[in-house]
Amino acid sequence: MIKNVVKSRDDIGTAYQLINEKTGKVVRNLVTHDRLKACDIDRESLSQRLPSTQQAEDKTPQVQAVEPKANKGVREPRPLRIVRVRYTRGNPEYLVRYSDSKNYWCDWVSKPLLENYKREQGMPRNIKRERRIMTRN
Repeated sequence: MIKNVVKSRDDIGTAYQLINEKTGKVVRNLVTHDRLKACDIDRESLSQRLPSTQQAEDKTPQVQAVEPKANKGVREPRPLRIVRVRYTRGNPEYLVRYSDSKNYWCDWVSKPLLENYKREQGMPRNIKRERRIMTRN
C-alpha cells in the first residue's frame, strides 16, 4: 500500500513510500512507478485486512516536496584506501577506509584505489625478496 508520494526534483520522477500490508510497517526504500503493480481490490476487503490504516487521518497519498539539504561545508566521505580484501562465494569484497575515519565493506572499488592497494601489497614482497638476496651473498 502506498503511504507517501515523494518528488524532490523536476528532472527525477516520483517515488513511492510503501507499507507492508502484512506487518503494517513502512518499507525501508522508496519505489519507482515502474516497480508498482496495478491492484484492483474492493475497498471493504482491503479495510478488513488492514485495520491499522483506518486510523490514519487521510487515506489518500499526498505528494510531498522534499527540499534538497543545504550543503553547509559537510562533504560526502571519500574512499581513501583499501584496508583488506575477503572473498565471499568467489567474489571479492573490499574493506575501504573513508575520509570520515570509518571502514565499510564494498563489493566494487575504483580502478585507481585497487591499483594503489595492489602496489602497497607488492611493496613488502619486494622488500622480503631483497632481504633474501642480500643474505645469500
